[in-house]
Amino acid sequence: MKMKIAIALLIIASAVIIWLQLQTQKNLRAENDSLQQQIAQLKTDEENFSNRLANANDSKQLSDEQFNELLKLRGEAGLLRQQTNERAKLNESSLGKYAMNSVLAAKVAQLKQKLEQMPDKKIPELQFLSEIDWADAARDADLNTDDGIRQALSKLREEAENTFLNDMMKNAIKEYLAANGNVLPSDLSQLKPYFDVPVTDAMLQRYQLLQTGTPDPTATLVQEIAPPVDDEYDSYHEISLNGAGGSGVNEISSAVSAAARAFAKNNNGQRPTDSSQVMPYLQQPIDTSKIQKYLNQFASPNR
Repeated sequence: MKMKIAIALLIIASAVIIWLQLQTQKNLRAENDSLQQQIAQLKTDEENFSNRLANANDSKQLSDEQFNELLKLRGEAGLLRQQTNERAKLNESSLGKYAMNSVLAAKVAQLKQKLEQMPDKKIPELQFLSEIDWADAARDADLNTDDGIRQALSKLREEAENTFLNDMMKNAIKEYLAANGNVLPSDLSQLKPYFDVPVTDAMLQRYQLLQTGTPDPTATLVQEIAPPVDDEYDSYHEISLNGAGGSGVNEISSAVSAAARAFAKNNNGQRPTDSSQVMPYLQQPIDTSKIQKYLNQFASPNR
């Protein structure tokens, strides 16, 4: 029931966003139509004065007032044409942007729904993601395939962990050091009062403090110790006081790669091409389709 309510709220939020964007498109089009009408009227006035000038064959036969008015109209028409061209470019860009954002809002809602359906892919730090983070993850994601969804969720976790470690925790550590004579805590739980927002023990227990006493600014200070929640699409993170590090984590790829090297070692350097060739060398059971996927990737000329 809770998941149904959450999905319904996401759908309503997406509908509101799309409605606001459609209203913006409508306003932009109305402004553009108004400019076009002004140009049309000025063009008519300019043509009338130009015809009078042509019939007279000499601008001196027009009064100074009429001649100056003609020049003024021509200048106004030229300026409005320039403004309209600029507005047309802006509208084209803006309308494209809003149309894209309408689709993107729907993709974000879909990605959030997929996450609710895959609770094993959640981590506590996801609560610190912004809507921009969600949009970045959903923008180019293929949400019609399992791999595409898992890759997008991995991107979300990576951003959440980076935000928690490299921004929030690093700031909390610096605040702690300033308040405690530049001496590090003995446990990460002692940092809780120094975070700008409440953090839970479940979050902190996913990381390990590697230094005590006076910190070494260049050495690793905190590292992630929680196991990956996705054996193919995950990441590892660590920080020092002066920097941060991390890498992608793909346990299946690593296992298949190790088995492929063992096969090659026992077969005169021959590279395996079929899952059956490496299965005896695996240290863990892996689905044959996944084995073949990575063997094909290893054989790709782009690797």
